[in-house]
Amino acid sequence: MLKNARMFSVAIALSSVALLGGTHPAAPQDRSATSSVEGFKGVVAPAHSYAVAAPFDGQITTIHFVAGQYVQKGVPLFTFDTAKEELELERDQARLLRAEAQLRIAELVLKNNTELRKKNVVSERQFAESEAQRDIATAAVAEARVQVRSDLLKIKEMKRYAPFSGIMSRALVMEGAYVKQAHEMAMITELDPIQVRASVPYEIYTEHLKLLKFESKVLDPKEATRRIEVFVTLPNGEQLPQVGKISGGGYEFDPNTQVMEVMVDLPNPGLLLRPGLAVTLKARVKPD
Repeated sequence: MLKNARMFSVAIALSSVALLGGTHPAAPQDRSATSSVEGFKGVVAPAHSYAVAAPFDGQITTIHFVAGQYVQKGVPLFTFDTAKEELELERDQARLLRAEAQLRIAELVLKNNTELRKKNVVSERQFAESEAQRDIATAAVAEARVQVRSDLLKIKEMKRYAPFSGIMSRALVMEGAYVKQAHEMAMITELDPIQVRASVPYEIYTEHLKLLKFESKVLDPKEATRRIEVFVTLPNGEQLPQVGKISGGGYEFDPNTQVMEVMVDLPNPGLLLRPGLAVTLKARVKPD
């Protein structure tokens, strides 16, 4: 019951956005009042940020970016000293060679015992033991190969790469520093798409409640969200051509400001919108 009540409140808030500059097909007598409502304010915020952390204990040899740099997905951000890991790889590669040699010997013994068994020269027990030794040698080779792949993976992970295209914070560590596993080293913030966090005033909320009384059927939250198109106007009055979509919202009013938060995801191909920018939003109901 509590979950359903929360979802209903979110639906009201999200649908309220569509009343700004839009129309309401079920309540034509209220259109003039609704269309006169001014656009509401919003602030640009990151849609997605990621903390770049140390994969293992180690020393940082190179930092590949500067604060504020826009980096592409997959480029290296940090490089760690891999001297120890390289030695471990060489050791495990040697162990793999030895295991493979032992497997060849075991297979040769089994092959000979197979022929001798046909001639009843070796016992059933001797033949079974040679089979078991071959299986043990096979398992040893598989284990050694897994260890070598693990070493290679660890060496690869001693470089941290950008998980997506975005703008970098300042590095929280220095070159030459020794850091522990999971230590946060920097933040990368995605700018395309980006998010606008807006506030729905109580007045708009109550207007929507009035209009709901004329509805024979109330749209569910997903359908209401799908039909809402949001447009952003910059501080200089320019309206962006990109169309935003509702991605979430609160279910309660802020006791101090008496507004309900709504989140809008918006394409940002030119990276014009940056976190902290104050904008104005206007929305409409998309025609079916």
